[in-house]
Amino acid sequence: TAVPASLLVERLRGVPGVAGVAVSAYRVRRQPALKVTVDCRRGASPRTIVDAIDDAVLRLGDALGTEPTVFAQLTGGFRARVRTPVRVDTSTPAVRPIP
Repeated sequence: TAVPASLLVERLRGVPGVAGVAVSAYRVRRQPALKVTVDCRRGASPRTIVDAIDDAVLRLGDALGTEPTVFAQLTGGFRARVRTPVRVDTSTPAVRPIP
């Protein structure tokens, strides 16, 4: 797992919005699989990071001569950009007076 991990980490470190990369190896249904966890910076574009992961996995497959099974997990600050902000209106009273 050291070679695929180092190839993926080196390829993804230069991507804007990536704060860190971790690679783990597992066996799924008796087949080797990689889990790539990418820590994203706040405001990072998930689409840009996913495209970079796809490219890195394709290059890894070319280097190994076989197509690896990869599960990618994005964590971190990109949610602040994707999620709608929660707003509380404090200008109106909680209880309306009875006329």
